[in-house]
Amino acid sequence: GYRAQTAQQRADVLLHGSINTSTTKYAYLLAYTNYHYETPGGLTLQQVIANPQQARPAAGNLPSAQAQQTGVKNSTTYLGVQAVTQLQSWLEQVVAVAASNTNFQNPFITNYEKRIENNIQLRYLLTAKHQWPQLSIRWHIGTEQQWQKSNINNYQNISGTAGEPQFEDAVRTLQQSVFTQVQVNYHQWQFVMAASSNVTRYQYQRNYPNIIPTTNYRLASVIAPRWSVLYQIAPQQTVYATIAKGFAPPTIAEFRASDNNFNTALQAEQGWMYELGYKTTLSQQLKASVAAYHLAVNNGIVRQLNNNGAEYFINSNQLLQPGVEAEIEGNIAYKSGIIRYWCTAAYQPYTFKQYRTGSNIFDGNRITGTPLHLVTIGGIIPYGKYELLTQYRYVSKQYLNDANMVVAPANHQLLWQLQYAFTVRKTSQQLAINVIHGIGQPFVLGYDINAAGNRFYNPAAPWQYSVHWRMLLQQ
Repeated sequence: GYRAQTAQQRADVLLHGSINTSTTKYAYLLAYTNYHYETPGGLTLQQVIANPQQARPAAGNLPSAQAQQTGVKNSTTYLGVQAVTQLQSWLEQVVAVAASNTNFQNPFITNYEKRIENNIQLRYLLTAKHQWPQLSIRWHIGTEQQWQKSNINNYQNISGTAGEPQFEDAVRTLQQSVFTQVQVNYHQWQFVMAASSNVTRYQYQRNYPNIIPTTNYRLASVIAPRWSVLYQIAPQQTVYATIAKGFAPPTIAEFRASDNNFNTALQAEQGWMYELGYKTTLSQQLKASVAAYHLAVNNGIVRQLNNNGAEYFINSNQLLQPGVEAEIEGNIAYKSGIIRYWCTAAYQPYTFKQYRTGSNIFDGNRITGTPLHLVTIGGIIPYGKYELLTQYRYVSKQYLNDANMVVAPANHQLLWQLQYAFTVRKTSQQLAINVIHGIGQPFVLGYDINAAGNRFYNPAAPWQYSVHWRMLLQQ
C-alpha cells in the first residue's frame, strides 16, 4: 500500500438462485467473504507533512502500529432463504430466514480483540391488495426478529500475537419489530400510512478478569409512525411530502466498544423527519428531482476516542440535520450505444442543537465529520464490449472534533474505470481497470474524528490503481 502497514487481501464467493413452483417462488443467497487488511493508524498534521506514508509512530508508552502489526481479519459466512407464496389472487405471503457467522480479529495498539458473532434473522410479511376502477389499496403487515450472540475477548497484543487475556465478555441482543403499512392510490393521489413497534434487549456478562453475572438491559419501546402523500401534478411531474419518526438503537460495537465497558447509559437515537420533494421527467432522455428535509434527532450517538485511541460512544442531547438534495440523470444516444450521465448535489448544514459534556458546551457547533456540500458528476460511455466510466466527486471542508477547532480542507477526487465484457463458454466475465486521483497535498480519504492527540488524518496515495475480474456462471 501507499502507507506502511497497509497490506490487504480479500476473497469473496457468492452463490444465488431461485426455484419456482406453481404457487411459491424460492430464492436463496449463500455468501462467503474472507479479508485481511492492515491498519496504519491516524497521524497528526505535522506527521502527515513530514511523511504521509508512515504508519502511526510510537508515542510515550504506546508502541507503533507496525510494532503491534495492527489490522483487521474478518471471515463471514451468510445464508439467506426467501419464499414468496401467492395464497390468493389478492393475498401474498413472504417468509424469509437468514443466518450468519463472523470470526473477527483486531490486533490494535493497546490490545488484541477476538470476536465471534452469530446472527439469525426472521421476517414474515402478508400483503393484501384490491383494485377498483379508480381506487387501489395495498396493505402490508408483518414482523421482524433478529438475534445476535457475540463472544468478545480481549488479550494483550504482543507484536501482533494474542497474549494474556484482559477481558472475556458475552453479549446477546434481541431486536423485535411489528409493522404495518397501508397504501391508497386514488386518481393522481397516493397516500401511505405506516407504523412500527420496536423493542431492543441486551443481555451481557463478563467472565474475566472480574465476574459480572448475566445482566438484562432493555431500551424503551419505540413506536415509529410514518405518513406520506404524493400528488401527480402532470403526467411527468410529482410532488410528495413525508413525516416520519425514526430511531436507531446502539449496535453491539457501540454498546460494548473497544474501551471494554458495557455502556448501559447509551440510549437509542430518535427523531422526526420532515421531507418535501419534487420529481420530473423532462423527456425520455432527462430526469430531475429535488428534496428538502429536516431531521431533529434526540440522543444522537457520537463517537469519541480516549487517550489510548480506543473508541467509545456517548449520547449528545439534540442534533439538527436539515438539508437539500438534488439529482439530474439522463442519456444521449449515439451510434455505438447510449451515453449515461448524472449529477447529484447535497447541502447539509447539520449542527449540534444542544450538546454538553462536563464543562464543554458545543451548542450550535457543526456536527463532526459532516461536510456542508457534496457534489458528484459522472458518466458512462459504451463502445462495443468496452465501457468507460468517469466521475468527479467534491467534498467540502469538515470539522474533525466536536469543538470545531480543527478543520479538514475540501477534497476533490477523480475516478476512471475501463471495463471489458466478454464470454467464455458458459461464463460471462468482466475485466475492469480502476484509476483514482485525489487532488490536493496531502490527500486524505478518511479521518478519525475526535481523535486523542490530534491524530485525525489517514493520508492516501494521490494516484491509486486496481484491477477487478468478475465471472458469472450461467446454467
